[in-house]
Amino acid sequence: MRSAALALVLTACAALEPEPLPPRGEALVIVDTDLPVPLVVSRLRIDVTTEDGRWIASRDDVRADPQDWPASFSVYEDDPETPRALLVRMRAYPDARTVPYAGAARLEGGPTPSTEPDEAVTVDRTIRVPLVFGERGRRVVLLRGACAGRRDCAEADPPLEPTMDRAVHSAVGSFGRESCDGVATAEGRACIPGGAFVLGDRFHRPSANDGSLPFDARPERVITVSRFAMDRDEVSVGRFRGVVARGFSPPTPLGASERDGPPGRGDRAECSWSAAPRGREDYPLSCVTWDTARAFCRFEGGDLPTEAEWEFAALAAGRRAKTSFPWGDEPPDCDHAVYGRGLAGDDCIARGESLAAASTVTADVTPNGVRNLAGSLTEHVRDDHRRYSDPCWTGAPPADPVCEVAPPPACVPDFDSAECRFGAGAPGVKKATRGGSWFDTAPELRPVDRRLGLTLTRTPSLLLGFRCVYPAGRAGEAP
Repeated sequence: MRSAALALVLTACAALEPEPLPPRGEALVIVDTDLPVPLVVSRLRIDVTTEDGRWIASRDDVRADPQDWPASFSVYEDDPETPRALLVRMRAYPDARTVPYAGAARLEGGPTPSTEPDEAVTVDRTIRVPLVFGERGRRVVLLRGACAGRRDCAEADPPLEPTMDRAVHSAVGSFGRESCDGVATAEGRACIPGGAFVLGDRFHRPSANDGSLPFDARPERVITVSRFAMDRDEVSVGRFRGVVARGFSPPTPLGASERDGPPGRGDRAECSWSAAPRGREDYPLSCVTWDTARAFCRFEGGDLPTEAEWEFAALAAGRRAKTSFPWGDEPPDCDHAVYGRGLAGDDCIARGESLAAASTVTADVTPNGVRNLAGSLTEHVRDDHRRYSDPCWTGAPPADPVCEVAPPPACVPDFDSAECRFGAGAPGVKKATRGGSWFDTAPELRPVDRRLGLTLTRTPSLLLGFRCVYPAGRAGEAP
């Protein structure tokens, strides 16, 4: 009995006309994805086996250009006596995200591949393809972003269409996409388009060594972030003062310096706030607690950004591929960000010995015009400080995830009580922060670093500030 065969000449579907073949049993498989390429997907893995477990073929191709999709290939049967069916497994995933092969030790007809895509960031679909001698047709398969990282995303096999036409309109990039076209934003805010990206970084190891308890940015996960508006700059002293004048009452006191002029230099670094203006109105507001920062954002009609929103804005929104820094992949220097201006790192101390004014021009700018996400001040975010492997994250939805849990009973009356701070297991509510600060070294500027807000939520720090996010609104509205 002759074997079924596989023609694994992958092409962009619109590029070629089908070659004439003899009337054997053949299925043209056209595979597409709705995820952005290469931001989330840049490779396609195809494995073909018989239903009884015999290995037919395996192929793993780089498909890092949107024009590479859809891809097409044929499976066919030359034996007129024995109809059969093949199992065709297709996996779309990001480059370099593989793990040791976890299937059978060896499939008959091997060799078995040594690695396979990491299921956490992979869209995985297997279809059964019956082959009957003399019958030809195509099956169109969409690897949907909604199924990324999911084992329970079973879908019916596509029907056999009586055509061998390769022309299929690609859905690349449509999953979760929300454009900012026609959406007006209020002054000082940037519209961040919605979309899908990979949250985290399996290759990054936290660099902070200052007791801030950084967490690994693992495991990675494919998520979507809805369109939103974001402050272009960190909230400044002058802006905060203006909102207080409009009726905002901070729930907890701010750290303050009543000395005139810029914040203290070197080892005398001080908070930027003061009871009355002292020449620091253009400086980002430091020494602000988490609950005051969130209350301010809510007063302004927004909220603190989630970790997902913050990372998406810093590294993925408006980009073809995720980058290492808000300005791209070039390593930081003193022109790129406000950092290295303290005792912990003095790379840029010649530019100043403390926090810089918001008007300081650097290359720390995203494609959407958001500034100082790598340096200046580390920023409060909305989420609790938990590992990505924690149920708070694994149980969060893939669309606009947020990690928030109820505070322990010991902390409800007073977050700064001795029982909350020093009781059994130190149950205090710990909130996450993102981004480096003026005090940090270059390795600490990676926006994927996940840090704790140094102590508890109501303890201010001269390295901490914040910015707000807002609903994106509709065309013609200013969020």
